[in-house]
Amino acid sequence: MTRNHSAHTASATVRHAAEVVAPYASSARDQYLQIAGQCAHYAAEARGRYGPKVAGMAQDAHQAYGTHVAPRMRKARAKMPDGVDRAATRAADGTRRAALYTAPRVIGAAVATRQFAVPVARETWSRSHAALHALRGHITPEEIDALARRRRRRSVAGRAARNAAVAGVLGAGAVAAWRWWDRQVNPDWLVEPPAAAEVRQEARIEDDTEYMDREARVEHAETSPDTDLDTEQQPEDLNEAGEPTDTTRAYYEREDDR
Repeated sequence: MTRNHSAHTASATVRHAAEVVAPYASSARDQYLQIAGQCAHYAAEARGRYGPKVAGMAQDAHQAYGTHVAPRMRKARAKMPDGVDRAATRAADGTRRAALYTAPRVIGAAVATRQFAVPVARETWSRSHAALHALRGHITPEEIDALARRRRRRSVAGRAARNAAVAGVLGAGAVAAWRWWDRQVNPDWLVEPPAAAEVRQEARIEDDTEYMDREARVEHAETSPDTDLDTEQQPEDLNEAGEPTDTTRAYYEREDDR
């Protein structure tokens, strides 16, 4: 109970602090936006008012340099020794190369830093804004944890579904490739049909053998009519009088028809 009471007290304190700070944060943001708008307006006004004057002054300075300073610089260079002139030229070339080498890297580093810092600042601002709304809306930490767990479960389920879809596509592709390869290796025209004639010949031989056995049993029964045979030991194709049954006659008739 003490721990729960402390947690509720801390949550209430944080909520009260957020409610107290929220108006100040909102007013500070409004003031910042207002000041930024005023600065942009003043900058545009100064650019429109003083831009042409500054451009004209720069052009006048360039013309004055070409008219008054450049000839004197050429005369001074002509009077200087050759070694000093060459050293100054080499120093100027080295400075120019260093500037050309350093400027793109500095600009690239600045751009990379800005690209990295802007998303971080936006994420920080969005999280702070969300936390402020959560505190003002009386959202408990348990609800935030439940929302985070739900999002994690959705991400895991999405990854599992994507992996299953990829595995299914790969498996179907593998099966299709195997069947295509099997058709290429074993085409239908290479498969030999079954030898139906040989099977019929073997069946005919078996029928002839059964016919000869039955005929031998019938002749044996006719030559020994007085022999006492048990009912269980009598041939299947002879009746009690030793005469051929209807099955044997039907078989003979079928053979005659052939």
